[in-house]
Amino acid sequence: MKNRKGNYPLYDIKEITNLRDLICFDDAKNDRRTAFIYKKNRKETVNVSYAQFNADVDAFGTYLFENNFRKTKIAVMGENSYEWILTYFSTVTGDNIIVPVDKELPVAEMTEIISETECSMLVYSATYSEEAKKIAEKVPSLTLLDMNDIPAVLDKGKELLAEAKNDFVNYNVNDDDIAAIVYTSGTTGSSKGVILTHRNIAIDAVASCKNVLAQGTTICILPLHHTFSFTLGIGSIVMYRQPIYITKSIKTIMNDFKEAKPSYLFLVPMVVESMYKKIWVSAEEQGKTKLLKTMIKVSNGLLKVGIDLRRVLFKSVLEAFGGNLEWVSCGGAAVDINIIKGFRDFGVNIINGYGITECSPVVSSNRPEYWVDGSVGVPLCCCEVKIAEPDNNGIGEILVKGETVMQGYYKDEEATRQVFRDGWFRTGDMGKYENGVLYITGRKKNLIILKNGKNLSPEKIESELTIAVPEIKEVVVYGENDLITAEIFPDYETDGAKKIIEEKIRQYNIKQPAYRQISDIKFRDEEFPKTTTKKIRRTYKEH
Repeated sequence: MKNRKGNYPLYDIKEITNLRDLICFDDAKNDRRTAFIYKKNRKETVNVSYAQFNADVDAFGTYLFENNFRKTKIAVMGENSYEWILTYFSTVTGDNIIVPVDKELPVAEMTEIISETECSMLVYSATYSEEAKKIAEKVPSLTLLDMNDIPAVLDKGKELLAEAKNDFVNYNVNDDDIAAIVYTSGTTGSSKGVILTHRNIAIDAVASCKNVLAQGTTICILPLHHTFSFTLGIGSIVMYRQPIYITKSIKTIMNDFKEAKPSYLFLVPMVVESMYKKIWVSAEEQGKTKLLKTMIKVSNGLLKVGIDLRRVLFKSVLEAFGGNLEWVSCGGAAVDINIIKGFRDFGVNIINGYGITECSPVVSSNRPEYWVDGSVGVPLCCCEVKIAEPDNNGIGEILVKGETVMQGYYKDEEATRQVFRDGWFRTGDMGKYENGVLYITGRKKNLIILKNGKNLSPEKIESELTIAVPEIKEVVVYGENDLITAEIFPDYETDGAKKIIEEKIRQYNIKQPAYRQISDIKFRDEEFPKTTTKKIRRTYKEH
């Protein structure tokens, strides 16, 4: 896994422009390759072929059509499962729109989403049956379908198909039909329904495939209502016709690694950081920390002369993740550069990228053999990127144009108008675009504007602090009384953490110009409130 000096040719992938073609091309009805693997009743392993998946979509979709669920919206809620994925595709490949609902939201917010989008049906997992009933009490017209009842639905659908009820099978999806309404997690404000078409999602999946060659098994870990998880973790892998192991809970992930033996994963920084921490905790427990550090030095020395023995030297480290892991695509936020380099020492490439739900979601990404540390890589072939009104450092708001950009926000014309400028989507993220590579510096809404005219990115300072001060577990930086405040949740497992942090921030300040220095430190006794995608809610208080 060597970093090439320049970008290399994209992979040749079949062009598709809607989600029906995603699951139906290349004689899918006879494709015996494994599509999905999952545990039934926590014991029995179930393998579903692509042919079976295609047949199940036809049966479920036919059932929906024959029960008058057409030109309507269907919500899906629950932990990751084959039934969740089946519901999604059976909905969108017919004449319906899917509304993925975050299972961790309060019932009131779930109800608001389902009511606002006027869903006719809610498909839910048994785990959330109580929540589903409460939602139905507020939305009396809503039909409920427990995922445990889907086998009976499939049987009925097959009976209908045997009676030549072929309306669903013969339905032609329009590329520009709405496929999904996805609600954002809203770290800086209320969530909005993002309208994504078949073309949006399909083209993003294809472009992602062209960027990265996916061969072998992956594990579906991130919640599927998250567009990053669905478009890349499902859509792009289905394009490649590779196996997807479905895990219902991150709590079982270490056992899932051993069983699925994944070659690649799609994760968020929190999970990547947890995995990296486990490596060193395990080394310390076995008294092998010093040995491991020595082996890394030896390995890196060999790499400089073209000898790569990482898969051999660190076999025991890699075995914890199944033994086959080669790369991890990481989105949602920046990954600590030390962790990226740390995993690379062991032979695993962390591919940092950038995306936003409104862009289906991937905009840019590093590649397994071409990366620029500190960046989010090159824009996908389906996107154009430019920087609006760059400052002297080339930093400005990131604008995106292309076929993956959303249609707009559901029932919110004003918000839609605000985010478009001459056909370009205004992401609200700040960054710079140099030599074909994109860098993220922060959120426009979060900028600290001082009276001296200086504009500071709190995210950049937060990243610097977490690298300089490992005793910081979480930090939010903001402006207060024209000065910089750092609110910190320390690692309380470290003795004297607060005093250590104060001293290290004093040392950090010495190297900073006056306007960038931390003037006030506030310690927290508990973690910051977070969204369901584990991003800190910057609206936890009014600054």
